[in-house]
Amino acid sequence: MKRRINILDTAKILLPGAGILAAAGYICFRNCLVCLVFLPAYVKLFNGRKEKKRRAALKREFKDIMSLLYSSTASGATLEKAFKDSLYEMKRSPDRYPLLIPEFEAIIFKVGKNIPLLSALQEFAERSGDDDIRDFIGVLVIAGRSGGPLSSVIKRTAEAVSLKMEINEELENMLAGRKGEFKVMLIVPAGIILYMNLCSPDYMKVLYEGMAGHMIMAMLLAVYAAAAFAGSKILDIK
Repeated sequence: MKRRINILDTAKILLPGAGILAAAGYICFRNCLVCLVFLPAYVKLFNGRKEKKRRAALKREFKDIMSLLYSSTASGATLEKAFKDSLYEMKRSPDRYPLLIPEFEAIIFKVGKNIPLLSALQEFAERSGDDDIRDFIGVLVIAGRSGGPLSSVIKRTAEAVSLKMEINEELENMLAGRKGEFKVMLIVPAGIILYMNLCSPDYMKVLYEGMAGHMIMAMLLAVYAAAAFAGSKILDIK
């Protein structure tokens, strides 16, 4: 069953990528197979975006849990009990914390196997891949080892991390319209080429015949890819 799921997940990545690259090859070179050599790059880009979305979702879930950790420690609970209480609360709304519940279960499981909680938290922080979560866990580890007041440390750190997250969310909302315009701009060149091929096939014929035409289309495709990459980086404001 696991193998079947992996095959389906791989197909969901490869088939759309192959379709997009085949369309690009046909539009630019009248050959659907030319651009398929870039399929590994597409898969890498897709996985990178998927991982970015996972981190963003994990961060949103963790933002809610920080308040639970503070409430538990403020009432006098130890850090270990605070995580257990937070896990109990999350399981009451499993659809709201699909990413964080397995992580907290792994932490509690390791603690049950006599692995220090702070070590389990550090492993979770590295596995999360998020700087804000790493910072929060890092402060918890330092406070736990030095014997500092956990509740006040969690409160101050949670407020700082939450403020940073809110600013990032505001930036995303402000850029949402620009990102939509950017996606439209990416489609326009392909639409223009298709329109010209339909309305003036003789005029476009020179670009698909001979080495000179292929080189021109290859250079235009390279410029298009560079512009798309630059645009995505410009809109990726943190």
